Amino acid sequence: TNNKWGNLMSIKYMNMKRIIFFLFAIVLLQSCQKDVSNELNDNKDNQSLYEKASILVINDRLSFKDTTTFNEHLQWIFENQDNPELIKSFNDERNYESMLVVYETGINLESISDFDNYLKTHPNSFYAIDVDGSVFYEMPSPAVLAYIANEDGIFQIGNKICRISYDYYYEITDGDESKIPLLFLPKEDISDNSIFINKTHDESDR
Repeated sequence: TNNKWGNLMSIKYMNMKRIIFFLFAIVLLQSCQKDVSNELNDNKDNQSLYEKASILVINDRLSFKDTTTFNEHLQWIFENQDNPELIKSFNDERNYESMLVVYETGINLESISDFDNYLKTHPNSFYAIDVDGSVFYEMPSPAVLAYIANEDGIFQIGNKICRISYDYYYEITDGDESKIPLLFLPKEDISDNSIFINKTHDESDR
């Protein structure tokens, strides 16, 4: 029997091992960048900060000018996790629907049949986990990144097109949009050297 509520607490209280592996992936991402400063903007005025930032929506994905801009936005999300409406309003102003919104919309559906239909149209925002014969649905991404990724787990940093899934972090390093469908293939079926792949957590998380 499907249990649509899944692990709702994972939205607020994230699995620490997954965070560690996610941050490891971001460190690897940063190591590929050139002449990037790791210093964060000390300006706490969010409006002023984002008036100057280069964050756009391109083909239904959030696109950051560079790694510094991405880091600033990620830090801002970390700092405002207790104020989710503020983070959502940032996306709403750009008519951008994040994975987290898609996930929460599905989880909050009252009818199991409505949820099953929703799941069919938004499969990449949910990850099914079998626990003693019951199916629980988690987000494929840590909550902080689910505010950034679209429903398919995709976002962009500079020229790099990224995807987060439950098992892996993918990165198209040459910015070729035509390769996006490859990011949904099994890892062993991806042979393109321009696609970087890193595990998001280890087997002990399962």
